[in-house]
Parts: sequence; structure tokens; C-alpha cells
Amino acid sequence: LAVYFSAGVISTMVSYLCKTATGRFYPSLGASGAVMAVLAAVCTKVPEAKLGIIFLPMVTFTAGNALKALVAIDTAGLMLGWRLFDHAAHLGGALFGV
Repeated sequence: LAVYFSAGVISTMVSYLCKTATGRFYPSLGASGAVMAVLAAVCTKVPEAKLGIIFLPMVTFTAGNALKALVAIDTAGLMLGWRLFDHAAHLGGALFGV
């Protein structure tokens, strides 16, 4: 629980610093940075674990590849200014979890 709360604080700080540095202020809500930290920790600990998409059972991938894809998507979102998700918080959480 301490790791989860710490990840939430760190990912929120990363998000705030990124918003301050870029001047792009938009609201963010939730604990997705902390969830990303836990996911990154599990994917780093067991990178060969098989994961899948619940509605597409025939599609499987390794946890390591899933983490790489999520980090790539969030990096693209941060660089391209996508505002649907707080990509900086996700990346901060992933960095904390690794």
C-alpha cells in the first residue's frame, strides 16, 4: 500500500512538473499513475508472463512487450499533446515502478 501511495505522489509530481514546463494546463483525475507503477513493477518482475485482451482471447503478448507498448503510446501522447489521458503521470508511474 505504501508503494501504491508513493507512486501516486511521484506520478502526480511528474505530471505537475511537465504541465508547468510546457505551459499546457489541463485537468487530471484518478490514480492512473499509481496503477501504471504497479503494472510496470509486475511487468518488470515477470516480463515473460503471457497477457491478453479480455474480448480478444486469441491475441496474447508478453508482459515485457505490453509495458514497452504502453510507454511508447504515453511518450507519443506526451510529445504530440494528446489531452485525453495524463501521459506524464503514466510515464512517471512507469518510471517509479521499474
